[in-house]
Amino acid sequence: MELYDLLRYKVKDPNFNSKRNPRRDVKIGGERSADGRLMYVERLMDKDKDKYVEVVTDPATGEVVHKCCEPLSKHQGHGSAKRR
Repeated sequence: MELYDLLRYKVKDPNFNSKRNPRRDVKIGGERSADGRLMYVERLMDKDKDKYVEVVTDPATGEVVHKCCEPLSKHQGHGSAKRR
């Protein structure tokens, strides 16, 4: 059995409806990849600053597996936004 930590926090603004919230979503810690390996993920989504940053690192080797830094408005076609 493997244990790992994952910290996630969201910043919400009561002036926006539920579709436009949370304004900021941050995730830092261990997460399983699609092939089952444990990876270290740092992810920031900030709607107010139009920023998306994600760095995925293999903790066993220290190798950066994936790095993405772009405006959040350009980060489309991922997750639930994929075309079917």
